[in-house]
Amino acid sequence: MVVMMKSYRTITALCGIGFLFSSAVAAENKEIDFFGSVVSRPCNIDPQSLHQTVEMDTVLIKTLYRYGHTNPVSFSIRLTDCKTAVFKSVTATFTGTEDAELPGKLAINNGANGAAIALFDGAGKAIDLGTPADAVTLQDGPNALRFSAYVQARPSAMKDKSLTEGEFSSVANFVLAYQ
Repeated sequence: MVVMMKSYRTITALCGIGFLFSSAVAAENKEIDFFGSVVSRPCNIDPQSLHQTVEMDTVLIKTLYRYGHTNPVSFSIRLTDCKTAVFKSVTATFTGTEDAELPGKLAINNGANGAAIALFDGAGKAIDLGTPADAVTLQDGPNALRFSAYVQARPSAMKDKSLTEGEFSSVANFVLAYQ
């Protein structure tokens, strides 16, 4: 009986040694990825400016036929905590779906047909999609980048008298670049 126990201990010891070697063989190399970015942002964008709705009001077709566009509606991008030690100015570039007939203007996604949305800087200068607006000088503290937009009739819809009524929407994104 004593001999059997020695055999049992030897087998147990050999199994334990085998487990150690099999664990080493089964080890896997894993990696950890680190991501981030280093930015120099002299201002914060006010959270209310990140996702805003610009109410274009009710547009009368007769206004579009008479003037070619509506009255401009103002909106702004508010900046907070600006520090001008490094960067002194900022530009805004708007992007979105471009109208097929009016290059640089925002296409209307649904509803009314025959018009687009035109964007303007604070001085009333037209801003084309994908083109930076004129630089605005920053001040320390809060700043407001002022813009406006109006609904503009397409020339073909004016000529053919084919403007249609209905609700409409459009989406523009913006990127700020500091200089």
